[in-house]
Amino acid sequence: MLGIVATTPLKAAFVCQVVALAIEIDVGLGRLEEAGALVQTYLPHLRAGGVRWIVAEADRAEAVLSAAQGEIETGRALAERAIELASSTGMPFLHGRALLTAGEIRRRGRQKALARDAFTEAVAIFERLGARLWLERARSELARVAQKRPEGSPLTATERQVVDLVAAGRTNKEIADSLFMSVHTVEAYLTRLFRSLGVQSRTELARLALDGADPRLATVASDPGADGRAKAQE
Repeated sequence: MLGIVATTPLKAAFVCQVVALAIEIDVGLGRLEEAGALVQTYLPHLRAGGVRWIVAEADRAEAVLSAAQGEIETGRALAERAIELASSTGMPFLHGRALLTAGEIRRRGRQKALARDAFTEAVAIFERLGARLWLERARSELARVAQKRPEGSPLTATERQVVDLVAAGRTNKEIADSLFMSVHTVEAYLTRLFRSLGVQSRTELARLALDGADPRLATVASDPGADGRAKAQE
């Protein structure tokens, strides 16, 4: 595909999508020199066109590389600019991806609270769009920076859904399919639920849910980002 991009006159939008994806793949495979060559070859031309969403994607792609090279501050600045540009394009999927990239870089820079904000907003966007794979990735990242639950606090809406599905006898795979999660994320939810509710098994969790006497199960707190989703739907 990159060979076609290099030798054939193509629209900037198509080139941007291919190159941004190639940069992310190279970074993911540890091929930082190859990713750097793509950044130098294509991104200046893409930015020169002045199309906001293309510039946002160029910034996001370069942010991914900068962070992988250990240049966290540079990557963070690029990612923040990508968020600002993407948020004004009317293209929520690109905005969500910019938030996800920024959150990952903030987390690597040990800015957990700011990372949590970005992941929470990304989750809300991907939920609204029904972008299942991206939603799972954002939820997974959010779980990595989640705040420790205050003792006695109620479950979130998603946690309660997991509990109810366990009580209904669903397997982890069935729960994952129902809630648009991976099995790994379901397992992470269950681990936290076991710890916070003081149970040792799915059977105990199901019994606790069916009994309904635990006050933590009686009230459900909003998931992070729920207020933002509600406003967006008004």
